[in-house]
Amino acid sequence: MQQESPFNSVPVPVLVLVFIIVGVEIAITLGNAGIIGGPTAVGWRLDWIDQFAVSPAVIDRIFGLGDLSYYMTRRLIGYSFINAGWVPVIFASAMLLALGKFIGESWKPLSILMTFVAAGIVGGLVFGIVTPQNMPLFGSFPAVYGLIGAYSYLRWLELEHSGNNKWKAFGLITFVVLIQIVWGLILKLLTAFGFFEADPSAIMIYFGIASLSGFVTGLVLSPILGPGGWATFVARLRQR
Repeated sequence: MQQESPFNSVPVPVLVLVFIIVGVEIAITLGNAGIIGGPTAVGWRLDWIDQFAVSPAVIDRIFGLGDLSYYMTRRLIGYSFINAGWVPVIFASAMLLALGKFIGESWKPLSILMTFVAAGIVGGLVFGIVTPQNMPLFGSFPAVYGLIGAYSYLRWLELEHSGNNKWKAFGLITFVVLIQIVWGLILKLLTAFGFFEADPSAIMIYFGIASLSGFVTGLVLSPILGPGGWATFVARLRQR
């Protein structure tokens, strides 16, 4: 019997997102190895971070000067596809595929894509507003956290329907946040012992705020973009 590929159950937009994220990292890796791009390819990661990362200066230009040019607004979407290396790419891609498969069983593919993009935009905006230093935000996690928000909403509905404890729906986001906290404490300890000149845990706090903003975005959008849309959500509220 021929086995069905596990990718067949993953929505096409999710596969495209993973393809872009992985493809960008492959290009950077090949460029660093001198296989493609010529001598300038060695600096592609830094160049692309400079072109696409979100920072307080970018947000100031957008809101303070009203600069809504393509060059500025593309950052709010583009930064989600530039990562720091293969480790975050692998984690983000694995989470995307797993969450996309689960959510895709009941969501429309376009709704998943819209959640990913919206979570990335909101995460970038919040980061640019709350970060005191002009540090850059890049990476896929704020957008991926938006799908964790969608996943949590679906789990909430499932648990509500089965009569179980609905707060279990937030088990995944709680687990992920705890991992970030533990990792931040480890980095702080390593800094205290002189392994880092600057404290990277401080940077992680603001990256974490951006990711949690993406999660909240996905959670808030789920009643609108999820199964049945806003009408179903309102009907459920009226039944209570």
